[in-house]
Amino acid sequence: LAGWLRATGRPSVDPDTIIDCQVKRIHEYKRQLLNALRVVVLYNRLRENPRLDAIPRTFVFAGKAAPAYQLAKLIIKFVNDIAAAIDRDPAVHGRIRVVFLPEYCVSLAERLIPASDVSNQISTAGFEASGTSNMKFMMNGALTIGTRDGANIEMAREAGEENLFLFGMTAAEVEQSRPWYNPQWHYEAEAE
Repeated sequence: LAGWLRATGRPSVDPDTIIDCQVKRIHEYKRQLLNALRVVVLYNRLRENPRLDAIPRTFVFAGKAAPAYQLAKLIIKFVNDIAAAIDRDPAVHGRIRVVFLPEYCVSLAERLIPASDVSNQISTAGFEASGTSNMKFMMNGALTIGTRDGANIEMAREAGEENLFLFGMTAAEVEQSRPWYNPQWHYEAEAE
């Protein structure tokens, strides 16, 4: 993967880091924004505690946004802004990296999927019709961090839930939470 990225003029990755991927169409329910905020939290923790025991990690985001989907485009910009801030910060050099790979395609998938150590499949439960790219990541050895949605449910049934890192609500719980759930609460109640 690293050599192919260099040869095609794309951002480089260190193959000795954990390659932590979220590769899919950019959409609110697929929660790339949530994953990007997780990167910000890790970055802030590394800045606050330079001795923090954290294995070097490269976060790879890839995907496309629909032309008229402004929020998806803002998420892509946000991920790229995080990448630029981290690249400029010598305090975290070699410990954390963020790469957004534009124009995701089969040629890139052929290299990225087998190189991935972690596959983020964190769509809001009940929204993903199937989502089979996670199966490709799993069959190539990536650990799946995911919600109980789409193909994650099938993978857990076939491979055993103990072989995935699942979290979050079920589709029924998501539906039941609609009348009362307020994401603003997290912003107001959770400083980090």
